[in-house]
Amino acid sequence: IGVGWRNNDLGGQLSPEQALNLVSEFYSASMDARFWPTALAKLCDAIGAQACALASYDLAAGTGTIAQAVGIDLELIEVYGDVYARSNIWMQREEMFRSPGAVWTGADLVSDSEQQANEYFQRWLAPQGLEQQVFGLLERQSSTALYLFAARSATAGPFNSDEVALLRRLLPYLQRSLRSGE
Repeated sequence: IGVGWRNNDLGGQLSPEQALNLVSEFYSASMDARFWPTALAKLCDAIGAQACALASYDLAAGTGTIAQAVGIDLELIEVYGDVYARSNIWMQREEMFRSPGAVWTGADLVSDSEQQANEYFQRWLAPQGLEQQVFGLLERQSSTALYLFAARSATAGPFNSDEVALLRRLLPYLQRSLRSGE
C-alpha cells in the first residue's frame, strides 16, 4: 500500500501484501459493485468481524441506507432504511461523525445501558448477533455521512485496540479507493 510498510505497521494482523489486496478490492468495488461482497468480506476477515457494511446516514433527517453488506440478513437490510435507521442510536451522535477518517467502537459512542434499551439494537442488531460494532467515517457531505460499519457477536467480544488501529490505518486508503470510482 504505502512504500515501506512493515508488518508491525498493520498490527501484525495483515501482511503488507494482504493489506494491498484488501485496498485493491475496494478500488475494484468502487468501479464495479459486483466486487463489494469480496471487498467487505476481506475487511471482515482483517478485523475479525462477522458482518461489514458500507452505509450512509443523513444526520439531519435521521434517515439511512445500507448500500452494500456481507454477513447481514438481506431482509433486514431492506427494512433498515424504512424502519430502524431512525432509532440507530449510534448515528444520533452527530458530533462524532464530522471528521472523515475517524474510527470508533460502538462503546465509544453509546453506553451499554443505552445500547440495551435501544429498539434498533434489540430488534435489528441483537437478533443477528451483531452486538459489538466499529465504525469508520469515510466522508461527510453536508449532513450525510458515508461510513463503514463492522460488527460481531457479544461472545466474540469487543473490537480490541489492534483491530481498531488496523481499521484506522487502512481507512485513508479505503477513502481514496471510493473517490476513484466517483
